[in-house]
Amino acid sequence: MAKTIDRLNAVVARTMFASLLLAWMSAVTPGSWAEDGQRPGGALLWEDSLDPAGGQDLGLDVAARGRRVLTAGSITLADGAGAFVVRSYDAATGQLIWQDQDDRGQGNDLAYGVVATRDAAFGVGAVRDPDDADWLVRAYEPDTGAVLWQDQFDKAGNNDFALDAAVEGGRLFVGGITLNPTVDPRFPFNFNWHVRAYEATTGALLWQQETDLAGGNDQSLRLAAGHERVVAVGNVQTTAGHLDFHVRAYDAATGALVWSDQVDGEGGDDNALGVAVEGRRVYAAGTVGADFFLRAYNARTGAVLWEERLDLGGGPDLARTVAARGGRVFAAGRGTNAAGNLDFLVRAYDARTGELLWHDQADGAGGDDAATALAVKGGHVFAAGPVSGEDATCVTVGSGSCLFTVRAYAGTTGALLWENRRANAGGNDFPVEVGVANRRVFAVGRVTNASGGADYVVRALEAGSRGAGEDLH
Repeated sequence: MAKTIDRLNAVVARTMFASLLLAWMSAVTPGSWAEDGQRPGGALLWEDSLDPAGGQDLGLDVAARGRRVLTAGSITLADGAGAFVVRSYDAATGQLIWQDQDDRGQGNDLAYGVVATRDAAFGVGAVRDPDDADWLVRAYEPDTGAVLWQDQFDKAGNNDFALDAAVEGGRLFVGGITLNPTVDPRFPFNFNWHVRAYEATTGALLWQQETDLAGGNDQSLRLAAGHERVVAVGNVQTTAGHLDFHVRAYDAATGALVWSDQVDGEGGDDNALGVAVEGRRVYAAGTVGADFFLRAYNARTGAVLWEERLDLGGGPDLARTVAARGGRVFAAGRGTNAAGNLDFLVRAYDARTGELLWHDQADGAGGDDAATALAVKGGHVFAAGPVSGEDATCVTVGSGSCLFTVRAYAGTTGALLWENRRANAGGNDFPVEVGVANRRVFAVGRVTNASGGADYVVRALEAGSRGAGEDLH
């Protein structure tokens, strides 16, 4: 593989599809409310835009906890190499508290994910050392950023990537991909699905599990933990060469595989892109047969409780992310409209039955639009994605004019509460992830600067008061 990892392809590695980073343009005024009698939401509280050397910089993940906001991504240095970077901010003011930057001088290093507990913060990603990418996990003291421990894992002298993480019960769980040597011409790259569990305080490796279904390209993309289960989702490659939607649930203490599920649509490429665990249920979202796909499982047994497979307009529909709270499940992604364009799509379901409770399909200006991130807090649902401007040219990563956008909904009714769009000058701007804490919404991604480069950006918005009648807890 080439020595350089492109930072825009980091989004693809984390989300599988560059085409997910599409957008929607709403007629609601930024920062306004669609309902009366509530505290205004959507107002910009602060923004941090990072461009150390005029290159292509990108924020990939955000975790909000208490008074701190953690972000992860990659920045370009003066020598053109990319650096793994984790940053901690004061949630109220945006002041930078600390930063961890790791540049091995060998190529592009990236932090793909970040999670936090009361006692520690964790960043996961990949660094080059010296000719291949190594899986990297770092634990930090939350107030100072001092490194408490780290795991740099090189399986077989090839490229390994830690893509996502979750914390539960004093353990840190990290999912990603490791690369095996291959001579099979059908599979030029043999990525293995990989999950590792650490003791959160010391970094001691508790267990690891690897999946290589048929000698092909298997990828653990997202991870969630809860109720003695660790659930990883992604895709596995069959002997026929196509990808199947795949879910694997492990015993959190031992790593033993408890159950798995593999879905093949019609022989094409299917992918699980999002996962949530709440109570006794697991929810996995993605695409099957080019349709928006959501499936609910019994967390203990893996029994399928309900599912939705949605084909809106005959085009490529997709569920990018899923969240569950207060007896409801929310999935966001994209759906094809009658004109053949892709729309920003958010759907809410009854968690027990799968009954559709509300649906928002929005077409901004006739371009291709999609939601890429989702968070639920205080009775509100927050969805984020790049959106098409009036010229309707937001098409894909690196192309067109896209607006960095966050939208807020009432969780019970789906009423649009507010939308915030960041003005740009015709660049390709997009949020990658969104988080919520203390009535603030934090979105991380990239924005185009005046010189045509891309800045690593973090935006803090007013979440607004909890709406009347909201019962999400």
